[in-house]
Amino acid sequence: MCFWSCSFLHSPNIYVKLFYAVAICISYLIQLYVAMDVLEANLSFVNRSAWITFAIRAVLGCMTAGVAVSVPNLGVLISLVGAMSSSFVAMIIPALIHITTFWYYGLGRLSLIKDVAIITFGLTGMVLGTYTSVVQL
Repeated sequence: MCFWSCSFLHSPNIYVKLFYAVAICISYLIQLYVAMDVLEANLSFVNRSAWITFAIRAVLGCMTAGVAVSVPNLGVLISLVGAMSSSFVAMIIPALIHITTFWYYGLGRLSLIKDVAIITFGLTGMVLGTYTSVVQL
């Protein structure tokens, strides 16, 4: 993975860097498609025109680009978001779903202890990862 990104960025050929920059600029707004689809579905406009949709997409794209430019070390910000959301999505939510799904069907004591241990481990990882990222930021 690093081979491709490193070889593109450190290439002496200006055309490789130019095409790489164009590909990032073109695909950047495509990556926001799902978020924009959810956002537009939840916003209620009386007259939803193409210009309003375009303006919302442009503002969101400029806001995310502004955050990327304003943070001096973007890797630390990405690790902060990852520390908060990844442990929550990967560990805490599945254990909570397991508890709520099987609570009325007779969740065993061992299973409840396991789920609480997973939630505790996920919360600990989330707090420590968030603290480490905030200190580095």
